Parts: sequence; C-alpha cells; structure tokens
Amino acid sequence: AESVLETAPPEVLFVLSAVSQYVGAAIAVSVFDQVEPQAVAWFRVIGATIALLAISPGFHRGWTRRDLIGAGVFGAATAAMNLFFYLGIDRIDLGKSVAIEFLGPVAVAAATTRSARNGGALVLAVAGVVTLGGVELGDNTLGVVFILIASALWAAYIVFGSRVAQ
Repeated sequence: AESVLETAPPEVLFVLSAVSQYVGAAIAVSVFDQVEPQAVAWFRVIGATIALLAISPGFHRGWTRRDLIGAGVFGAATAAMNLFFYLGIDRIDLGKSVAIEFLGPVAVAAATTRSARNGGALVLAVAGVVTLGGVELGDNTLGVVFILIASALWAAYIVFGSRVAQ
C-alpha cells in the first residue's frame, strides 16, 4: 500500500510545508519573551527531525552512508536556516522578514529559469519581495543581516533538498 506522501500531489505537500513553516514561525515569535530565539530554533529542528524520522523510508529499511550524508547536509542547512530566521524575526517584523527571506528561493529560480514565462514570474516575485520587504536599516541592520543569511540558507536548503529527494 502506498502512503499519502507517495500519492499526494506536490502542490498539496508544498502548501502543507508552507503552513507548517509559517504557523511554526508565528508560534515562535510569541514565545520569544520566555525563551531565546536560538532555543526555539533548536526545539523546532528537533521536533522536525523526530517527525521526519518517523515517516522516513530509511528509518524502516536502514540507512546507507549516502542517505546519512545527504540527511546531515540537508539537516544542517535546515537548522542554520531556522536559527538565523528566528534571530532575524526577533529583531524585525515577521511579515517583512518572510518577504525578505524569499530572496533565497527567488535566487534559485533565477539561476534555473529556462523560459520567458518563468522569467516574467521571477520579475513579479522580485517586485513583490522589494515591495513587501521594505525595511529601513537603522536599528534593524543585524536583523536584516540575519534574514539575508537565512535567505541564502533557504536557497541551499532547496538545492540540497532536491538532491536528497533524488
């Protein structure tokens, strides 16, 4: 019998992933007064690790060396991405942080686009990031730097995730 993960359309999995990411971020922001952003990031990564191990084929059939290396690199990119994202949203509004963080996926799209239609969509995405992410540096310089690092790590997450999935 095939699992839901094997038969679900990719769009459904993408929406589930996005909802999980941003609901988790909204919850994280609400606990920053009680717990440091770094601790929240680690709790989130540990929780995600447990959930992914539970559904992973490797958990049931055993891990190869290649599986472990791929999961390790992907996990490190994910952990660092979340850490820098939480450090950023501790200093900058969540909505602006999310908009700025989209520069990472936009950069991956820019590097891999092959058609005029995709190029047009990319221009619209960049315009949206610039419009929604308008942050004056002033007192937010460190927060913007953290979000830009998270953005670069998101790009790495996409590239590593694609390779691990293959």
